Amino acid sequence: MDDVFVLKDNPQIAGGIDSIPAIFSSPYFSNDNASFGYRPLTKVMYALEYDLFGINLPVHHTINILLYALCGILVFRFLRRYFEQLTGMLFVWIVFLIWFLHPLHTEVVASLKNREELLWVIFDLLSIVQFEKFIEKKNLFALIFALFFFVVSYLAKQSALSLVLVMPLLIWFRFGQKIQWKQISGVQLRSIIVVAFTGVMGYLLYKFPAWVFQPDTLEMYASENPIRFTDAVSVKVSISAMAMLYNLRLLIFPHPLIFYYGLYQIPDLPVFSWQVLFSAVVHLGIIVFTIVGLRKRKVWALGSAFYLFSIFLFSNLPIEINGIVGERFLFLPSLGFAIAFTALVFGLTRNNLYVKNLKLMSLNLRVILFIIFLLFSIKTMVRNTSWRDSLTLYKNDIRYASRSVQAHNILAGEMMDCLIMDLNKGCAVSSKTKEIQQIIHYFRKSWLLFPESYRTMNNLGDLYLNFGNNPDSALLFLAGAYKLKPESFYVRFNIARCFDFNNEMDKAEYWYLSAIQVNPDIPKTHELLNNLRARKLDK
Repeated sequence: MDDVFVLKDNPQIAGGIDSIPAIFSSPYFSNDNASFGYRPLTKVMYALEYDLFGINLPVHHTINILLYALCGILVFRFLRRYFEQLTGMLFVWIVFLIWFLHPLHTEVVASLKNREELLWVIFDLLSIVQFEKFIEKKNLFALIFALFFFVVSYLAKQSALSLVLVMPLLIWFRFGQKIQWKQISGVQLRSIIVVAFTGVMGYLLYKFPAWVFQPDTLEMYASENPIRFTDAVSVKVSISAMAMLYNLRLLIFPHPLIFYYGLYQIPDLPVFSWQVLFSAVVHLGIIVFTIVGLRKRKVWALGSAFYLFSIFLFSNLPIEINGIVGERFLFLPSLGFAIAFTALVFGLTRNNLYVKNLKLMSLNLRVILFIIFLLFSIKTMVRNTSWRDSLTLYKNDIRYASRSVQAHNILAGEMMDCLIMDLNKGCAVSSKTKEIQQIIHYFRKSWLLFPESYRTMNNLGDLYLNFGNNPDSALLFLAGAYKLKPESFYVRFNIARCFDFNNEMDKAEYWYLSAIQVNPDIPKTHELLNNLRARKLDK
């Protein structure tokens, strides 16, 4: 779905190593209709791979798998540094396996575009290591390397700014006992330097794209996230509460997994609905217990706090998230979840965290862990089969995304692209009747869920005109689209074609001219208008 941003038909990637300066000096994605973001690192990697291998999907996917393995090594080392002395290695291994086997990570590894998630987490973890080395050993080079890795992480994706929130927590948990509150110690001073540097660097990196590039221009829709289209605090609170509740559900029970969530899959409820209030109570309770647990330096409390700090940027409170919820946004937060979840399971089964081998575990804990590892592994393998290609993924997931406006739009659009490709190869329209009806069905489902989408109505009008030979039905949808988006070239153009099809020449001429007024650079419009005028003269 998003591979066009980094690899698919991307001219910068096709330029190979020669495109690297342009990649670093341009937005993440830019064409005539949109320009947004700044994430050069992943694109640079694909440009290098293109020079070496061309577009070679097995190679690209293998590199993603290797990066996930590297990320796993870094996570394991992170867990050892923080918990080996507190709990022993068995707890570390269990936390690692719960994180590493979690099915939510399938999207990050299987989607080529989402290599950026792997990269920013890898470099953030490397940055944490160097910051810790600076605090412990007074190594100035470690501070320089830490800031360098932080910048590189940001060049992969802006999500790297999570480090600004997470780093103070990690410093407090690991070095808090060495801090002398009556006088400033070396550890305390270096800790303050790290927090200050990450904060200042984070602010500068956050502002950098706005200083260098034009403001983002990207047409977004309320079906992707309604927060974009209202200033009402109640809507932001409601959507955020439901998103956070859904995130917890995905972490605890990762089924079904969906390629796109969005509006009404994540319900837009009144702020005082029981679901929103329930989410608020749950998360308020987590925050209170986490604060109490942190004061006692509880392992589960560190995991809980790590989750809360790392998920905050994706909670829809600071910024709205496309799709409201996304599995990729849980990649790093799932580590905090794995820590807290493992500690709580140990506690509920009355097992000491410092268990040296499996034989000392209670039978019920061993059974619970075996079931979790087995189910996570099976779900991951099954989920990978859905990622065979875009159409397979969308068709598989749509049965679970019955309320997702955008998921139906995406599936219908993909099927429409495949239909047009087949027709261009010489397939007869009559042989594609079933596919056309399915496309109309999915677009209509999207429209019924969200009638305010001019694009969906325009697509339905286009389908009824081109493949249904039904300009009257097409005009009904196009009239609704025009009411919502009168300045749209495509809506005006399709209205003109409907009148042209009905041989209502004066109306057709008016609408062709109206479309040209919006966009005079489309040759097809002038061609059809000239043909229409020629027919009028003959008549």
